[in-house]
Amino acid sequence: MAGQEDRQILRRKFIKYGIGVAAATVLAGSTHYLVSRYSKVQHAERSPAWSTVSDLPFGIADGAAAVSENGFLVFGGYGRNVQDYKNSVLEFNGYDWNVKSPMPTPRWGAAATRYNEYVYVFGGYPNSVAERYEIEKDNWNSLAEMPPSLKGQGLMAATVGSRIFLFFRNLTFEYDPSEDRYTPRANAPLARTWATCALVSVGDEDRIYIIGGNDLARGDGTNANFYYAPSTDSWSGPEPLAPYSAYGVTRDNPVWMDTIYYGFGHKNPDQFFKDMYAYDPADAKWSKLPIGSHERDGVACAITGGVLYIVGGRNRPYDQYGLAYCEALIL
Repeated sequence: MAGQEDRQILRRKFIKYGIGVAAATVLAGSTHYLVSRYSKVQHAERSPAWSTVSDLPFGIADGAAAVSENGFLVFGGYGRNVQDYKNSVLEFNGYDWNVKSPMPTPRWGAAATRYNEYVYVFGGYPNSVAERYEIEKDNWNSLAEMPPSLKGQGLMAATVGSRIFLFFRNLTFEYDPSEDRYTPRANAPLARTWATCALVSVGDEDRIYIIGGNDLARGDGTNANFYYAPSTDSWSGPEPLAPYSAYGVTRDNPVWMDTIYYGFGHKNPDQFFKDMYAYDPADAKWSKLPIGSHERDGVACAITGGVLYIVGGRNRPYDQYGLAYCEALIL
């Protein structure tokens, strides 16, 4: 293990090469990483490994996450029970958690996505609204009312260029931030909520993969895998199935180097997972990664600088409450 002085030197180097404060702090604790002349983290004779980082200041389940300049942000969720709706905004900087300006509307099960200097937060329960957070100024603005058919918990969202795409049940909507306007797009082949939502590029095509989730026709987790192509407003046929069926999985765009990270989640009646798998869309292949420390679903997740963070969640289907666990997978 590197000493404290060595870790501080490594951390400064990682930040210099544009990896970000939060990721640099975790990466600096491992001597298995080197910074190359091309400003990328290089893997040196090692596999992905989990690391424990600072717990949340209080338990949160069904929050939403997005990357910030200092690390990542977690929005809302529930705490002591599902009626303990949170409007909290917490930022993790690699060392500790900092409280930011609260959301105007408390809720859990919302979707969050980054666009330019803002994070857009859509939907949730019991208050399904759209609000915009300006990261640098730490303030909020309310947006136009969402279409009634999009209101609920377990939405998925991804930003592609100057547009945001929202997925709920079998519905697809395109949101234009400049006009604050929603446009319906092609329906999905399967009605789902609480799935992994991941933006990648394969060749010259942007694809938004929706993997796993709650299959509303079955009322339970699925391992279905389809992608939406914004350029053609069309859905793929079935892609290779995820290794297990679950909902409440890694939902918040868990992508690094065009690889998708699918993990954690729940399957009825009471099975919780701490598994993690990587999916390579270009080769259409799944690979197994080390398992995490805590079985749970309803996690928030974020990837920054090659580190996947898994935050909060729940580990019981009834009388549930938010967990404070936070662990990081160094990819």
